[in-house]
Amino acid sequence: MTTQALAEGTGKAFNTIPPGDFGLFEMINANVQEEPATSYDPELAGQLAAIGIVKGKPFNPDARMKKILADAAAIGNAAAVS
Repeated sequence: MTTQALAEGTGKAFNTIPPGDFGLFEMINANVQEEPATSYDPELAGQLAAIGIVKGKPFNPDARMKKILADAAAIGNAAAVS
């Protein structure tokens, strides 16, 4: 039996567990691009900009940065479940 983390909100089920791989950063970028620029405080916006996630700009990390971010997501995911 598999366990799924689903939330029920206004009749629409969706997964609330973020990806544990590079997809996490793609998801964050999509959110940054969709939300108003003022949604993130300057400190967080600066941290995201340091890894290439900036409102209005394409997120296109090179292979080296993709590996770094994928490893970071995997480590964060492992830390969160342990």
